[in-house]
Amino acid sequence: MVEIGFYALSFVMASLVYFILLRYGNDGLHLKYMAIVLSWVMYLQVLIYTGVLANFHLPPRVPLIVILVSFFILYIATSGKGFKKMLLSCPDAMLVYIQSFRILVELLIYAAFIKGVFPKGVTFEGTNPDILVGISAVIMGLFVQKNKVGKKAILIWNVVALLMLTLTGYSFVNAFYSSPYMHLSQKLQFVSMPYLLLPGVLLPLAVFFHVSSIRKALIR
Repeated sequence: MVEIGFYALSFVMASLVYFILLRYGNDGLHLKYMAIVLSWVMYLQVLIYTGVLANFHLPPRVPLIVILVSFFILYIATSGKGFKKMLLSCPDAMLVYIQSFRILVELLIYAAFIKGVFPKGVTFEGTNPDILVGISAVIMGLFVQKNKVGKKAILIWNVVALLMLTLTGYSFVNAFYSSPYMHLSQKLQFVSMPYLLLPGVLLPLAVFFHVSSIRKALIR
Protein backbone atom coordinates (compact mmCIF):
# COMPACT_ATOMS: atom_id res chain seq x y z
CA MET A 1 0.00 0.00 0.00
CA VAL A 2 2.86 2.41 0.76
CA GLU A 3 4.36 1.83 -2.68
CA ILE A 4 0.98 2.34 -4.36
CA GLY A 5 0.59 5.56 -2.40
CA PHE A 6 3.83 7.02 -3.78
CA TYR A 7 2.87 6.07 -7.33
CA ALA A 8 -0.69 7.36 -6.97
CA LEU A 9 0.22 10.70 -5.37
CA SER A 10 2.98 11.34 -7.90
CA PHE A 11 0.60 10.58 -10.78
CA VAL A 12 -2.19 12.75 -9.36
CA MET A 13 0.07 15.75 -8.70
CA ALA A 14 1.81 15.50 -12.07
CA SER A 15 -1.59 15.25 -13.76
CA LEU A 16 -2.80 18.27 -11.81
CA VAL A 17 -0.02 20.39 -13.28
CA TYR A 18 -1.00 19.18 -16.75
CA PHE A 19 -4.63 20.22 -16.29
CA ILE A 20 -3.62 23.60 -14.82
CA LEU A 21 -1.47 24.31 -17.86
CA LEU A 22 -4.26 23.08 -20.14
CA ARG A 23 -6.86 25.24 -18.40
CA TYR A 24 -4.93 28.48 -17.93
CA GLY A 25 -2.05 28.24 -20.39
CA ASN A 26 -1.61 28.60 -24.12
CA ASP A 27 1.11 28.08 -26.75
CA GLY A 28 0.93 24.33 -26.10
CA LEU A 29 2.34 24.60 -22.58
CA HIS A 30 0.62 21.36 -21.56
CA LEU A 31 2.21 19.48 -24.46
CA LYS A 32 5.67 20.82 -23.63
CA TYR A 33 5.09 19.77 -20.04
CA MET A 34 4.17 16.24 -21.12
CA ALA A 35 7.39 16.00 -23.13
CA ILE A 36 9.40 17.14 -20.12
CA VAL A 37 7.66 14.66 -17.81
CA LEU A 38 8.19 11.71 -20.13
CA SER A 39 11.84 12.64 -20.64
CA TRP A 40 12.31 13.04 -16.89
CA VAL A 41 10.81 9.64 -16.08
CA MET A 42 13.10 8.05 -18.66
CA TYR A 43 16.06 9.87 -17.08
CA LEU A 44 15.18 8.51 -13.62
CA GLN A 45 14.82 5.00 -15.01
CA VAL A 46 18.25 5.22 -16.64
CA LEU A 47 19.78 6.33 -13.33
CA ILE A 48 18.18 3.37 -11.57
CA TYR A 49 19.12 0.86 -14.27
CA THR A 50 22.76 1.95 -14.41
CA GLY A 51 23.11 1.89 -10.62
CA VAL A 52 24.57 5.40 -10.54
CA LEU A 53 22.47 6.32 -7.49
CA ALA A 54 23.49 3.19 -5.57
CA ASN A 55 26.82 4.79 -4.64
CA PHE A 56 26.34 6.36 -1.20
CA HIS A 57 29.77 7.88 -0.83
CA LEU A 58 30.09 11.65 -0.89
CA PRO A 59 29.26 13.71 -2.83
CA PRO A 60 25.61 12.60 -2.57
CA ARG A 61 24.28 11.45 -5.94
CA VAL A 62 20.56 12.04 -5.45
CA PRO A 63 20.86 15.75 -4.54
CA LEU A 64 23.35 16.38 -7.33
CA ILE A 65 21.97 14.48 -10.32
CA VAL A 66 18.30 14.26 -9.41
CA ILE A 67 17.26 17.24 -7.30
CA LEU A 68 19.60 19.91 -8.71
CA VAL A 69 18.94 18.80 -12.29
CA SER A 70 15.18 18.95 -11.67
CA PHE A 71 15.56 22.47 -10.23
CA PHE A 72 17.47 23.58 -13.32
CA ILE A 73 14.70 22.23 -15.54
CA LEU A 74 12.09 23.99 -13.39
CA TYR A 75 13.95 27.28 -13.68
CA ILE A 76 14.05 27.05 -17.47
CA ALA A 77 10.44 25.86 -17.75
CA THR A 78 9.05 28.68 -15.58
CA SER A 79 11.09 31.49 -17.12
CA GLY A 80 9.33 31.68 -20.49
CA LYS A 81 6.84 34.37 -21.49
CA GLY A 82 4.14 31.75 -22.07
CA PHE A 83 4.40 30.50 -18.50
CA LYS A 84 4.32 34.01 -17.06
CA LYS A 85 1.22 34.77 -19.14
CA MET A 86 -0.40 31.60 -17.77
CA LEU A 87 0.24 32.78 -14.22
CA LEU A 88 -1.85 35.89 -14.84
CA SER A 89 -4.93 33.68 -15.23
CA CYS A 90 -4.06 31.19 -12.50
CA PRO A 91 -5.74 31.95 -9.11
CA ASP A 92 -3.37 32.96 -6.30
CA ALA A 93 -5.22 30.86 -3.75
CA MET A 94 -5.01 27.71 -5.85
CA LEU A 95 -1.21 27.86 -5.99
CA VAL A 96 -1.19 27.98 -2.19
CA TYR A 97 -3.93 25.43 -1.53
CA ILE A 98 -2.16 22.85 -3.69
CA GLN A 99 0.73 22.71 -1.24
CA SER A 100 -1.57 20.89 1.18
CA PHE A 101 -0.56 17.74 -0.72
CA ARG A 102 2.53 17.84 1.50
CA ILE A 103 0.39 16.41 4.32
CA LEU A 104 -0.10 13.26 2.25
CA VAL A 105 3.60 13.19 1.40
CA GLU A 106 4.52 13.28 5.07
CA LEU A 107 2.01 10.53 5.87
CA LEU A 108 3.58 8.39 3.15
CA ILE A 109 7.05 9.07 4.57
CA TYR A 110 5.81 8.03 8.00
CA ALA A 111 4.23 4.88 6.54
CA ALA A 112 7.56 4.09 4.87
CA PHE A 113 9.23 4.51 8.27
CA ILE A 114 6.77 2.06 9.83
CA LYS A 115 7.61 -0.34 7.03
CA GLY A 116 11.31 0.01 7.80
CA VAL A 117 12.36 1.84 4.64
CA PHE A 118 12.97 5.31 6.07
CA PRO A 119 14.52 6.16 9.45
CA LYS A 120 12.44 7.99 12.05
CA GLY A 121 14.60 11.08 11.70
CA VAL A 122 13.16 11.95 8.28
CA THR A 123 9.54 11.87 9.51
CA PHE A 124 7.54 14.58 11.28
CA GLU A 125 8.50 12.86 14.52
CA GLY A 126 12.14 13.52 13.66
CA THR A 127 13.73 16.55 11.99
CA ASN A 128 11.25 16.91 9.13
CA PRO A 129 8.93 19.92 9.67
CA ASP A 130 7.34 19.86 6.21
CA ILE A 131 3.93 18.67 7.38
CA LEU A 132 3.52 22.13 8.92
CA VAL A 133 3.73 23.62 5.43
CA GLY A 134 0.94 21.35 4.25
CA ILE A 135 -1.28 22.33 7.16
CA SER A 136 -0.48 26.03 6.81
CA ALA A 137 -1.28 25.86 3.08
CA VAL A 138 -4.93 25.24 3.90
CA ILE A 139 -5.05 28.22 6.26
CA MET A 140 -3.00 30.53 4.05
CA GLY A 141 -4.99 29.53 0.99
CA LEU A 142 -8.21 30.49 2.76
CA PHE A 143 -6.77 33.89 3.70
CA VAL A 144 -5.64 34.49 0.13
CA GLN A 145 -9.03 33.42 -1.27
CA LYS A 146 -10.83 35.84 1.04
CA ASN A 147 -8.33 38.65 0.26
CA LYS A 148 -7.24 38.82 3.89
CA VAL A 149 -3.55 38.92 2.96
CA GLY A 150 -1.57 40.58 0.19
CA LYS A 151 1.23 39.59 -2.15
CA LYS A 152 3.90 40.37 0.46
CA ALA A 153 2.41 37.80 2.84
CA ILE A 154 2.26 35.25 0.02
CA LEU A 155 5.93 35.85 -0.74
CA ILE A 156 6.93 35.48 2.91
CA TRP A 157 4.93 32.27 3.29
CA ASN A 158 6.52 30.76 0.19
CA VAL A 159 10.04 31.67 1.29
CA VAL A 160 9.52 30.23 4.78
CA ALA A 161 7.98 27.09 3.26
CA LEU A 162 10.98 26.67 0.95
CA LEU A 163 13.33 27.00 3.91
CA MET A 164 11.41 24.26 5.72
CA LEU A 165 11.59 22.12 2.59
CA THR A 166 15.36 22.65 2.64
CA LEU A 167 15.46 21.34 6.22
CA THR A 168 13.53 18.30 5.07
CA GLY A 169 15.99 17.70 2.27
CA TYR A 170 18.89 18.03 4.68
CA SER A 171 17.37 15.46 7.03
CA PHE A 172 17.24 12.94 4.15
CA VAL A 173 20.78 13.67 2.98
CA ASN A 174 22.09 13.36 6.52
CA ALA A 175 20.21 10.11 7.11
CA PHE A 176 21.13 8.34 3.88
CA TYR A 177 24.63 9.67 3.27
CA SER A 178 26.08 10.49 6.70
CA SER A 179 24.37 8.22 9.21
CA PRO A 180 26.28 5.02 10.07
CA TYR A 181 23.05 3.39 11.29
CA MET A 182 21.31 3.02 7.93
CA HIS A 183 21.29 -0.47 6.42
CA LEU A 184 22.37 -0.81 2.79
CA SER A 185 19.01 -2.40 1.95
CA GLN A 186 17.22 0.75 3.15
CA LYS A 187 19.50 2.98 1.11
CA LEU A 188 18.98 0.90 -2.03
CA GLN A 189 15.21 1.12 -1.64
CA PHE A 190 15.46 4.89 -1.39
CA VAL A 191 17.14 5.10 -4.83
CA SER A 192 14.68 2.75 -6.53
CA MET A 193 11.01 3.01 -7.46
CA PRO A 194 8.70 4.09 -6.00
CA TYR A 195 10.69 5.82 -3.25
CA LEU A 196 12.83 7.73 -5.74
CA LEU A 197 9.60 9.53 -6.68
CA LEU A 198 9.97 11.47 -3.42
CA PRO A 199 13.10 13.44 -4.45
CA GLY A 200 12.52 12.88 -8.16
CA VAL A 201 8.89 14.00 -8.56
CA LEU A 202 7.13 15.10 -5.36
CA LEU A 203 9.91 17.43 -4.19
CA PRO A 204 10.29 19.15 -7.58
CA LEU A 205 6.51 19.58 -7.81
CA ALA A 206 6.44 21.25 -4.39
CA VAL A 207 9.19 23.62 -5.56
CA PHE A 208 7.35 24.16 -8.85
CA PHE A 209 4.24 25.43 -7.07
CA HIS A 210 6.32 27.64 -4.76
CA VAL A 211 8.17 29.15 -7.72
CA SER A 212 4.88 29.66 -9.56
CA SER A 213 3.31 31.37 -6.55
CA ILE A 214 6.36 33.58 -6.04
CA ARG A 215 6.56 34.56 -9.70
CA LYS A 216 2.85 35.40 -9.74
CA ALA A 217 3.18 37.50 -6.57
CA LEU A 218 6.00 39.47 -8.21
CA ILE A 219 3.98 40.24 -11.33
CA ARG A 220 2.85 43.83 -11.32
